[in-house]
Amino acid sequence: MTLPHDIRKISDTVWEIPTRFKKGMQVPARIYATEKLLKDMDEGVFDQVTNVATLPGILKYAYCMPDGHWGYGFPIGGVAPMDAETGVISPGGIGFDVNCGMRLVLTSLTYDEVKPNLHRLVDTLFERVPAGVGGTGFVKLSQDEFRTVVEEGSRWCVDRGYGWDEDLERTEEGGRISGADASKISPKAVQRGYRQIGTLGSGNHYLEIQVARPDNVFDPKLAKAMGITIPNQVVLMFHCGSRGFGHQVATDYLQSFLKVMEKKYGIKILDRELASAPFRSPERQDYFFPTSSERTRPTWDSIRSMMWPIIPLNLKSTGWMGHSVRSWCTEKGRPVHLVPAWRDSLRCTMSPANRLLSGEAWKRGPTC
Repeated sequence: MTLPHDIRKISDTVWEIPTRFKKGMQVPARIYATEKLLKDMDEGVFDQVTNVATLPGILKYAYCMPDGHWGYGFPIGGVAPMDAETGVISPGGIGFDVNCGMRLVLTSLTYDEVKPNLHRLVDTLFERVPAGVGGTGFVKLSQDEFRTVVEEGSRWCVDRGYGWDEDLERTEEGGRISGADASKISPKAVQRGYRQIGTLGSGNHYLEIQVARPDNVFDPKLAKAMGITIPNQVVLMFHCGSRGFGHQVATDYLQSFLKVMEKKYGIKILDRELASAPFRSPERQDYFFPTSSERTRPTWDSIRSMMWPIIPLNLKSTGWMGHSVRSWCTEKGRPVHLVPAWRDSLRCTMSPANRLLSGEAWKRGPTC
């Protein structure tokens, strides 16, 4: 596609669109990508990231990461650091699959050890991990109990045997941001989410069996710190999020912000999908406090709140999947060492791992 005429190359992987590109831009927009990745991005990325640059209180730059593509208000991969006093919060910036993220689970198995039984392992995971649109999990809760889960986060899972203490140690804020208030979440949002804990979902959510091949380990020191120490080590990775629950939370507050944004606060935006409220407003409190806390560090509060507002609890806990893997390995008489290696709401640092399956077997299993 044709790049914006004003875009300027800062380095081989950093590109900048100046404030003169669009009326109302408070700061330049910066995109992190190689030239090839940049040219492969759709036009909507440039339109959306420069729209984000018009938001009140934005600091330094509106950013877009290398995975940038068309999103809702923000481009997917968009980041907006905000001043905690003069900035705004936007459901479009936080996203609709609230708190989506990845989890990497290590085993002590190698590719050669797993290969003879790979199809059986895939079938076992496919059987035991609920997947698909509208799927329901094995965790049966009332709607009131679900609200408790929303407030207690990953600790709720660990206390009930659906995860391990190591999960909490490797999850931001220990898997629970204090101050969460589930009373600020609508009955419709709860209705859409309370049956889905422990399910994988659909769309771009996936469960993959992967192998960390030596030629794809680009940072041996980091790999070792994360437990990637065996040549052709088998790992599992999955991506999940809050789905209907998070989508409804975002929808509810988007509508709430649209009602007060311009009339009460004089905020004008270029795209209604960027509906916002001042960070210190009562409307922001209703949106932010169900999910996090004023007691976190100010820098984290103003920047990370754009990305991590709700812990619908561990849709991403390794428990439900880990037990499936462990039971399979026990049957084979081969011990397995499962470690929750890393979990981040924005990125997975071990993405260069290779997929093990292809063709029909691949379609059936790892990308449930």
